[in-house]
Amino acid sequence: MGDKKYQVFISSTYTDLLKAREKISKQILTLYHFPVGMEMFSAGDDDQWTVITNTIDKSDYYVIILGHRYGSLADDGLSYTEKEYDYAKSKGIPIMAFVKNRDVPTLPSERESNPENIEKLERFIEKVTQNKMCDFWINEDELTAKVTASLFKAFTLTPQIGWIRANTIDTAKTLEELTKLSAENRELKEELESLKKKLKPNNPQILVEINSDEKVNIPFYSKMEINKLSLYSVIEEKDIPEHLQPYITKESIEKHNSLVEETNLKIKDYNRELENYKRAIDTGIEYEITLCNDGNAKATNIFVDMNFPEEVEVIEGGINSLTEPEVPKLPIEPIQAAEAEYYKELFKSPLADLSHFYADRALYGGIELNSGIINRISSNHLSFDKDYHISFSNNDLTVKCSSLMHTREITFTEKFLIVPKSVGDFKIYVNVICEEYSEAINKEIVLSVYEEAIKV
Repeated sequence: MGDKKYQVFISSTYTDLLKAREKISKQILTLYHFPVGMEMFSAGDDDQWTVITNTIDKSDYYVIILGHRYGSLADDGLSYTEKEYDYAKSKGIPIMAFVKNRDVPTLPSERESNPENIEKLERFIEKVTQNKMCDFWINEDELTAKVTASLFKAFTLTPQIGWIRANTIDTAKTLEELTKLSAENRELKEELESLKKKLKPNNPQILVEINSDEKVNIPFYSKMEINKLSLYSVIEEKDIPEHLQPYITKESIEKHNSLVEETNLKIKDYNRELENYKRAIDTGIEYEITLCNDGNAKATNIFVDMNFPEEVEVIEGGINSLTEPEVPKLPIEPIQAAEAEYYKELFKSPLADLSHFYADRALYGGIELNSGIINRISSNHLSFDKDYHISFSNNDLTVKCSSLMHTREITFTEKFLIVPKSVGDFKIYVNVICEEYSEAINKEIVLSVYEEAIKV
């Protein structure tokens, strides 16, 4: 063993094995080594378990003594003694275990009384006895002798780092060796960097830009004026003005009421499409994709998949590709039709088309809307090019480029709108692959939607 000194960690329950711990500690000191355990820990700000693990990390050997108590519990329900054992084992520290003979008489204070803890102790003992260096003891003297023998054996068969007095080391020689090794390490690093530069493969580096930028900023208008259609309501007799009652039949009221639910579904669908159209027109911004090859080699068969967040809507084509949704054909509301008949009779005027006038304007709030629906496919697209194009699917788009020379870039003619739905910072997930890449490259583009006042 020479002048090397070892630190031995002693683990056990405390009050029932106090005398055993004291005897073993004195014996280790007699052998000119260092015993450490819970009685050596001073109060401080550090967490108890952190102190224990740090001490075990610095120990060369681990001695565990088990009696008939399981010990105080940590937050996870295990005793600190079992946690110490598991930690030492995970660190590969040589372990010597000593279990008190189960037939030895004990005092009540030396035994576990909690049934749950008794069961935990039995499982723990079963785990410990599987250790090759495990022995049983009857009294403190026998325990001390067995610990001493086990330590001598461990010092010889499994020597650890230990501690050596500084004056026993040839400092000058050690410094000389360290200086030499440091110089060799520096030279090897420089040689390695030089080889890396020489062996650097010729690879393309594909950059993806939206409107020539790697970040997207979009304004969001939370309040918008939209002239939506009013929902139909069920008509009751009390709702009919007295002067219109001669012009309304019971059958027309019943027919109207039977169609209210179906008609309102059409109106809601239309209002939703109208709001989407209005938001796309007012807040949607046209974008186009640019691919740049910032590498030192040509890229071939490039595919770029872009997944946009659900907080925005991606619409293929530019602003000019959008058309207003078509006003649905709705049944004439009986009260409006009766009012037209009433005025026709009142003024004795040829108002043959007055009912249609009221039906078309009073029902729709006096707003005339153009026919058409939101057209998600631009009629202004250029002819399809299978080598360079963008395809759309829901909120995803895929860019296809057959080849791109290094230091060159290409901007695609296909435009698309990004329409914000809410305010916040989001991410566009980008996946880039080409024949020259061994695996796909994943990137992210920041998409920031910010609040802005309503356009005037």
